[in-house]
Amino acid sequence: MGDLRTDQVELTKERILDAAVEIIARDITELSIQEVVRLSGVSRPTVYRHFANVRAIVDAVGARYREQIGIDAVAQAKSLDEVLEAGRAVWARNSDEDERIRAVVAAIQAVQPPVPERIELVRSIVAAHGRGLDDEEREHTARILTILFSSAARNAFRTLLGIEHDEASDSVAWVARKLLEGDCRHARPSRPSHE
Repeated sequence: MGDLRTDQVELTKERILDAAVEIIARDITELSIQEVVRLSGVSRPTVYRHFANVRAIVDAVGARYREQIGIDAVAQAKSLDEVLEAGRAVWARNSDEDERIRAVVAAIQAVQPPVPERIELVRSIVAAHGRGLDDEEREHTARILTILFSSAARNAFRTLLGIEHDEASDSVAWVARKLLEGDCRHARPSRPSHE
């Protein structure tokens, strides 16, 4: 009987999150517990049993999306090859997402930018795989790779260069290897003197 109850709890959470996705896709400013109750058909006390507030719902929608596209696989990768392959898979799944999901992600990122957690993830990758880079080089590398690993970069490859995710992933992997292996050290920018 416990499994049935667990299944029901999960189905109820999914209904709540599905309703939240629909609302966020329309307009994130319309997201409220009352609107989730109306759209999901779940009672107000039940919604609160699963989620303390609207922010918890937004967090759960974001976590669901990260799980769907495989962000956690990037964080758990051990070798540079695994990191780059996991990144390629994320871009591929992200490219396959429908416009509604993209709208939801954009709306969530507008109110809850993932920059601190994203830069920390990339910093950990650089720390693990950056060969012989000093602290300044690691930070520059992490900043550049954060941008290159983003969906904005994926979109730029597609819209500016007409390159889809597979070829774009190859380009990003090439740059990541060069940066992490220290092949770009001689390209350190010189700072003009203000004397």
